[in-house]
Amino acid sequence: MTVATRTGITHLPLHYGKAPPWLFNRMVKLARQITIAIISDFGPEETLKRLPKL
Repeated sequence: MTVATRTGITHLPLHYGKAPPWLFNRMVKLARQITIAIISDFGPEETLKRLPKL
């Protein structure tokens, strides 16, 4: 039995520079809950360590 192999490259952008408002609002709520969880489990110092340095 042979299995067909697909090869190639595709470009699948999630959006074109702006997230849709419904997605942005959901991600804000999710980020807030993740931040609260990290603070409650590890403290505010760990939260600051996990934030990316810009």
